[in-house]
Amino acid sequence: MAESETAGNNLFENDALGLSVPMRIGSKGSVSWRELDRMDWHLWVLGHLVVLVLGVGVLSFMFPATFWFSEELSISAPQRAFFGFCVLLSLALAYLIQRQIIVRRLRRQLLHAMAALYGSELRAATQVFLALPNIEEFRDMLAMHFRRAGTSNEPLGVALVRIEGAPEVEMGHAACLLISMLRQGQTLFRISADSLAAILPGKGLTETKSTAAEAMMSLAKQAPNCDVNVIATAYPEEAATVADFEARLRLWAPTVPPGSEPLLSV
Repeated sequence: MAESETAGNNLFENDALGLSVPMRIGSKGSVSWRELDRMDWHLWVLGHLVVLVLGVGVLSFMFPATFWFSEELSISAPQRAFFGFCVLLSLALAYLIQRQIIVRRLRRQLLHAMAALYGSELRAATQVFLALPNIEEFRDMLAMHFRRAGTSNEPLGVALVRIEGAPEVEMGHAACLLISMLRQGQTLFRISADSLAAILPGKGLTETKSTAAEAMMSLAKQAPNCDVNVIATAYPEEAATVADFEARLRLWAPTVPPGSEPLLSV
């Protein structure tokens, strides 16, 4: 949770997870908002300097012809044009400065809003992962479905997903993706900090492996920087008894050491 809050508050630095981060533009040679802001500042200063230098240059050429070669006591037409140009140049510079101040203020507000939205998305993804049923509920639900499958002679598939080294935010995005792929009656569980499990009632080994392959392909696209492993098994093709099912699940569940409480309490 602390990691997601830090990611939401850090507007310019958090783009290492391969997520859809709004603070960077482009895929090749991407430029951060901080770099864009600095380039905009340089362009703004350059533009104002060009206007100021050109204006002062024109005034310097106008000044001798307007004042040094004029013997009239009253203000002549060239002098009025000179003063008018000075006023126009001052107003133009003032307008440009005020406009840039407003634009920079609006841009800063937009960036803060984007940072708040991004932080909310990270916290929401983390909450999705933490709100999933845990391994205890996985044991109970799997035992219930196993008894039901044995009684009704229906297949039962289980898919285990492990994303090594993924933070809670990345696991939350993976959970959202997997939930969108599940059908009615199928449930997703959080069995460890980097592992998820899905119980697929009524699916045999072929269907379960097909679902696992589809999930692995989607997760690999979503998290290209993470090591994604998806393994599937099913009753009764690969696990005809409770002992076989439990042995396979223990082999794939890194957080369940041998000799601990059984995964299936049938």
